[in-house]
Order: sequence, then C-alpha cells, then structure tokens
Amino acid sequence: MINILNLNQLGGWRRRLSPQRKAYFEARDAADSARDDRQWPEAAEHYERALQIDGSLLDIAVQLGHAYKEMGRYDDAGIQYAKALRATPRDDDLYLQIGHLEKLKGNPVGALQNYLKAATLNEKNKNALRE
Repeated sequence: MINILNLNQLGGWRRRLSPQRKAYFEARDAADSARDDRQWPEAAEHYERALQIDGSLLDIAVQLGHAYKEMGRYDDAGIQYAKALRATPRDDDLYLQIGHLEKLKGNPVGALQNYLKAATLNEKNKNALRE
C-alpha cells in the first residue's frame, strides 16, 4: 500500500527550487496544458519561455517543434528538430516527426528518407513503417 503522506511530501520539492527553476516548471506545465488543448500559439509561447530559461532541454525543443509544425511554421519546426537531432542522432521518433514535417512541406523524398531512417533505427516503429 502506498503511503499517501509520503506522496504529499514529495509535492513540496518544487517549493525548494530556485526562482529560475520554478519559472521553468511553470512555463513547461503551461505549455503542456496548452498543447493538450491544441492551443498551439500559446503552447509555443510557453515552450519558448522554458527554453529561454534552460536551452539544454531537448525534449522541450522537440515539443516546440511540434507546436510550430501544427502552426504551419515549418522552418521554425525544422530548426527545433535539428537542434534535438544533433544531440540524439539515433532517436527514431524524431526522424518520424521530421518525416511528417517534410510531408507537410510537400517534400515526399525527404519524408520517405526520414521515415526509412526511423524504421532502420527501430524496426518496431509501426508509424514509420506505415508511412
């Protein structure tokens, strides 16, 4: 059985963070909420703020890329995906997302290259195989 008191005590860890880290978590949480509601401009704004606070977090760059892609800001999405790809060149899901981006940009050859790379890196990536 899980001790509820211990779980509640864990929730206090954010109170002990520096103001900068608190601001990061607030921005990230707001961005994730906006993303879940498909409010892409708001999500992008909050992800941008989170990256201004800590630009080393590549998962945030990928999420910002997704928001840009949904907004039709394809070049900006590509920049964010490329930033993440430099640090994680074997991330099959990232290649899948770049494939989707290339497809939206009307570049079927680029899309196929990225889908194939995703499938090569992970033969169980059903989405890449389906594309």
